[in-house]
Amino acid sequence: MTPWISLILLLPACAETLIPEAEPLSQDSLDESLNTAVPGPTVDNPPPTEASFNLTDSQAVQISGQVTYTGDAKGSVLLQFLKEHEGQPAELLHSEKLEAPGPFLVKAPSNLGPVSAVAILDRDQDGFPTVDDLGGRFDMTVGSQSIDAVQIEIGDIATL
Repeated sequence: MTPWISLILLLPACAETLIPEAEPLSQDSLDESLNTAVPGPTVDNPPPTEASFNLTDSQAVQISGQVTYTGDAKGSVLLQFLKEHEGQPAELLHSEKLEAPGPFLVKAPSNLGPVSAVAILDRDQDGFPTVDDLGGRFDMTVGSQSIDAVQIEIGDIATL
């Protein structure tokens, strides 16, 4: 046999000795990697609730409407404007607190495109949406004209 053929036949055996064997993951390390890979909101780390539109008067449009609720629960209303991006969590653009359901008026940048106005009745007064709260949503496209017919009816937050 020629030396080249012998060398070629030995190469696969050498490659196996150069690759270290992987250690199997323990349940603790697997749980840790799963918990740190995609952090989500928790009671200790709630989703953001404070944001304001970045605008100047020359580029602002008004968004006005009514938040309604016909039930007996009490609490302030967290009014938020969100923009969805494919494959990512919704971006909080603006947030403000209303003392109760009722009329609202917000100045927003023109030509924002598709956004959602979300109203959360914060029954437990903790400052951020939880499954115990109630909510409603209104989808719209913000262009160069003001929007004055936004109607957000608060109901079960699970329907959002």
